[in-house]
Formats: sequence, C-alpha cells, structure tokens
Amino acid sequence: MLTISDNISNYYTLLSEKNNLAYITIDEFKVDTNLLKQKNYFDYLKYQAIPIKKTAHKVIIATANVTKNNIQKINDYFKNDFNLPIEIVVISRQAISKTLSQKFSKKLTHDITNKRFDVDPVHSASYSFSLTEKIVLIIAITLIIAALCWHLSIGIFIGSLLLSMGTVVFMAYKMGLTLRLTRWPQKKTVKSLVLDSDLPTYTILIPVLREKKITISALLASIERIDYDKSKLDVKLLVEEDDVNTIEIINTFNLPWYFEVLIVPPGLPRSKPRACNYGLYLAFGEYLTIFDAEDRPDPDQLKQALKCFSENDKETVCIQAALNFYNYKENLLTKLFTIEFSHWFDFFVPALVFLKAPVPLGGTSNHFKTPALLKLAGWDPYIGTEDADIGIRIYRLRLKTNCITSTTYEEANSNLLNWFRQRVRWNKGYMQTYLVNMRDPIKMIKEIGWVKFINFQYFVGGNVFIQLANLPLWIFLIATYFHLVTKGLEPNSKVLFFTTWYDFLIANSILLMSEFYSVYKRRLYSLLPYVPLKLFYWLLMSFAGYYAIFELLIRPGYWYKTEHGFSKQGKNTDIPIR
Repeated sequence: MLTISDNISNYYTLLSEKNNLAYITIDEFKVDTNLLKQKNYFDYLKYQAIPIKKTAHKVIIATANVTKNNIQKINDYFKNDFNLPIEIVVISRQAISKTLSQKFSKKLTHDITNKRFDVDPVHSASYSFSLTEKIVLIIAITLIIAALCWHLSIGIFIGSLLLSMGTVVFMAYKMGLTLRLTRWPQKKTVKSLVLDSDLPTYTILIPVLREKKITISALLASIERIDYDKSKLDVKLLVEEDDVNTIEIINTFNLPWYFEVLIVPPGLPRSKPRACNYGLYLAFGEYLTIFDAEDRPDPDQLKQALKCFSENDKETVCIQAALNFYNYKENLLTKLFTIEFSHWFDFFVPALVFLKAPVPLGGTSNHFKTPALLKLAGWDPYIGTEDADIGIRIYRLRLKTNCITSTTYEEANSNLLNWFRQRVRWNKGYMQTYLVNMRDPIKMIKEIGWVKFINFQYFVGGNVFIQLANLPLWIFLIATYFHLVTKGLEPNSKVLFFTTWYDFLIANSILLMSEFYSVYKRRLYSLLPYVPLKLFYWLLMSFAGYYAIFELLIRPGYWYKTEHGFSKQGKNTDIPIR
C-alpha cells in the first residue's frame, strides 16, 4: 500500500493560509464526480482545478494553483461551464490526479495501451509486419536461398560484396555526420535569466520498476539538485501495480510535496512507454520530460530546454539533451559504452538536427511541449525504442526536434548479460521503427521529402543493416583467411578475400576515426586507447541484432527491463555530479 507524504498536506495547508482559502482533502470531503466531464479532462489538468460540489447558488472549484492569473482563468472557464458564482478552495495536485484517474479509469486504461492504434493503426507496432512487408520478406528470402542453391560460391561472393559495400556506404554517411560538427560546431546553450515567477509548470516522468533503495535515494537527490522553482515542478514516479518491493522502498522516503507516485493500471504490454503514457495523461505541465531512475541531469537542463524552445519556431516540439555515463571507468564494457554514447549524442544527434532530418530520440531527457505530445497520441507501448519511433513521427507531422549540450549522466551497464538484453531491446525497437514507417514509403516521402527519407534509410535502416552485416562479414573474413592458408584461393575466392578485407578496413577505419574524435572532443582522454576495441564491441552488438530478430518474430511486444544498481561506485562517480 502506498503511503502519502506529510509534506503534501503541510505545503498546501500553508498555501491555503497564505491566500486566505480553505484547504480540503478528498479523504475528508466527498467530491461530486458527476460534475466531471470527459470533454473537459485536459482543461482540468491545464488549470489544475476540478469542480467538487454544486449547489443552487454556487459551484466550489478546488485548485492546486492559486496564482492570481490562474484564478482568473478558472473563474472565466467554470462560469461559462456552470453559469454560477465560483468559490475557490485549495486541493493538492495529487488529489486532483487521484480523482481524475478514478473517475476516468476505464478510458485511461484503454488509452495508455490503445490510443496510438486508435489514432493511426497503420503505424502502430501492435503488429510487426504488414501484408506487403511479409510478401517482400518472403520473396527476398526465396531469392537468397535460390541463389545459394544455384551456385553456392557465387551466391556467397555476391552476398559478401553487397554487405561489404553497404557497410562502407553507411559508415561513410556516419563519418559525414561527424564531420558536420567539425565545420559547424554546436552552440552551447546559455541559461536565460528567467524569473521563477515566469516559469511554466514542468512535468518530469520517472518510470521505475524493480529498483534498489540506493537508486531511489540517488534519484531523489538528483531531482532536488534541479535548478527550477519547485512549486512549478510536477514530478511523477510511475510504478507498476504489482511492483510491491519498489512501492515499499518508496514508502521509506519522505517524498517532497511536488512528487506524486502514480500506480500504473495492470495490462499488457508491460512496458516503459505504456507507463509513460499514464503519466502523460495525468501531467499538469505545459512542458514534459522523462528521466530514468538512475539519471543525474545537469541542474540547469530544464531552463536550457525552455531557452531552446523560445529561440526556435513554434513547430519545434521536442528538445533532446545529451546523454552520457557517470561510471565510465568502471570496467571495459562501460568504457566502450561511453565511447558509443559520446559519438551518438555529441555528433549524430546535433548533425541530424542541423540537416533538419528525422531524429531518433534517446530514451531519456527528451523535453516535449505537452500539447504536441498529446497530439502525437503519446508513445507506442508495443515498441522497444519508443523514443526513436516518436522522433520519426514528429517529422512525419511536419514538426521539429532540436538539441542542447546539457548532459544527463546515467549508469553505464557494467554487467554483460544486462547490457545484451538492453541491446536486444534497442535493436528490436529500431527494426520495429523501420518496419512501421516503411509500411507506406510513398506517403512518407510526400510527408518529409526525398532528402529526409534518405536520411531515415541511412540512420534507422542503416543502423539495423550494419549490426546485422557485421557478423557475416567476420565469418567471411575468417573463412577466406583459413582457406588461403590451407588450400590457396581460386580466382573468385581471391576477389572475395581482398574485397572483404578492403571494405572491412575502410568501413571500420571510418567509424574508429569518428569515435576517436568524439571521445577527444568530450575530453575523455583516458578512453582513447580503448577505441580500437570497439571492433569486438560491434561484434557483440551484431549477436544482439540476430537475437532481436528472434524476439521480433516470437514476442515483439516483450520489454526487457534494464536493471540498475550494478555500479559499485555509489556517490564517488567518475563524473562529479553537480
């Protein structure tokens, strides 16, 4: 059972006394839920106010936001709705959420799972393959098998050549993205001097599942460090109903008054995006971001995001912050993981923004305008990389993403099995994102144009291709080498051998140079000697890619939870936390 923090009651009691208003709790005051209307649902959240009682002479409106401006808006809105005088009382945001979630529970439970399908069934990941995709896939597999049966050596030669050339092309594209920032460096976002009174309400969603006490403790400290008026923060911990252990751990903390624990209704798929949808449909903020349980964002990140929004046009609905790791020195795996993220978020994402191309978002620290996110129907609960998927959908609706240099530091996976499961989910998610959007390629071209469509092919489809190509290319390399040593090579085998080796050296040299540069630019100099070991890291990623295909076919909606708390560093992290 979830306990309610005394901090909530204390804060709203003081708030009511300061404004000479009555403070009510839903445990003591019976709310007339018949006054709540579905069509006004999002207005209740917008004004942080609900009608709780109606008499012949007045309507009592309970609100958590008693600023002068909001009180005026509440009076104007509810007078039009009820045509009666308004009496204002104070209620907590937590009580408003509880009232709305109970009144509209059936609708909420449906929407967090099915809203995406209801709005756009063609691009829902609730099914993996469209009929056309199944036909194309069957034809492709049939042709490959026929080619190998017709002439095995020629079939292998052509397959190796295509994989090698394709890898070089995709690697060259990534090198181009990296070089873009060497010529047009990303501008550092400087925090604007905004008065706290002018700040909008900002919702922070934090999905938690099977978390350790040390993780929750570090999370609370990270949120407390955020430089933002706490009265404008709406922090929601999203917990699964049967996650009793996490609920018990949360109960051991005296949560700040601006925290709210939301119990996600049971249902399938049991995934992070489904939990986030529940938080979205109960969000009070004009802006919204997601942090994972182990995240430690730069304190000024929210203000940096707001400044970036203000400097861009109204079509910019999402800002992606950089991601990196605070325990990067812990072992070899964390070092290689950090090299990858430094390259991805410091170079690839800013380059895609510069090119005005679709940006597959990271799984955390993406900042949204809440109304735009609702227009997008939230996240697809069936997809393994809901972040990448929604990044593509933003561009299909002719909206935009931008990015900031502010960094959120996470716990790098130091456990190989945990890393592998996470990578399988990411690979499966990119496959789903590609398949979902390629169900109607002609329509996609019309929506985003040829250039952005090609960028999508390179960055989303190319990522899948490279990871799947890596393993067979290694096999071809090793097989042709041993054939050369033991029996010599026939003419066709010689061409295969030298072509494979040449493309292997070119493709990997391109990406290694890019990653050397990204690590150098982030000043993680101690990681430079480890960059060549990425060759074997990519091979591990390829194994995860093939297992992801199995997952996609057998259980596409299954969500591998990334376990936190493996790091032994505690508070003594490699990156000092401000």
